Amino acid sequence: MMNRFQFSFSIDASKEDRLTECLLKKLALKDGDIKDIRILKKSVDARKKPKILYNYTVSFCADYPGIGKNLLKKGAMPYKEPEEYIWPSFSEEMVRKIREEKENHDIPGSKERPVIAGFGPAGIFAALYLARAGLCPIIIERGAEMDERIRAVEEFHKGGKLRPDTNVQFGEGGAGTFSDGKLNTGVKDKAGRNKAVLETFVRFGAPGEILYDGRAHIGTDVIRKVVVNIRQEIKSLGGEFLFQTRFVKPEIKDGKLAGI
Repeated sequence: MMNRFQFSFSIDASKEDRLTECLLKKLALKDGDIKDIRILKKSVDARKKPKILYNYTVSFCADYPGIGKNLLKKGAMPYKEPEEYIWPSFSEEMVRKIREEKENHDIPGSKERPVIAGFGPAGIFAALYLARAGLCPIIIERGAEMDERIRAVEEFHKGGKLRPDTNVQFGEGGAGTFSDGKLNTGVKDKAGRNKAVLETFVRFGAPGEILYDGRAHIGTDVIRKVVVNIRQEIKSLGGEFLFQTRFVKPEIKDGKLAGI
């Protein structure tokens, strides 16, 4: 009977390419005793420079009770799969009705589509979710799309004029696209939403290491490509983008939102 365990340990940074070998040695096991090793978390310990350590937490499968008791004595623990975040979903009937309305413009309300103001992090995920639900969102973004935004920023850094709506703050992807920011938060998210966001980034081109690195970051060059890939996915699902378009105010008629 195979059971999954988890184990935390440290290794010298120079031995990172021998992770499995180091794990087996610390657990006093031989090759083949454990299977399906997965990295759950990795962090850097530089408190004793110049010696750098990597702290790992891994999970793996092992025969039980054959070697299970010995693993527990070595500090391994039974591993419980965390809750997977379930994205909110629309019913198939709702999606079918929405698509039928889009195909028949004579039906009242057929042109009503959700509008998202801004294509920063929140706008990106709102648009992706709504597009997957068949709602064909319209995304308005005051700045330019990625390629033009990059050109505008590079020209500014060379001494060119600042474009008020397209710069390191405004444009496709939001401010973080040019900040090379870290992807960590102090929020304890038992629902698994943080992981779901990172998994989405990986699906669209980010490195898999961000799923376990203690201070994960994607990097400016990569996040630009990830954002564009997500945009293309949204467009393929019927989403529409209006760049260099600013949200001014909503139009309210009889107490209801009538337009923007």
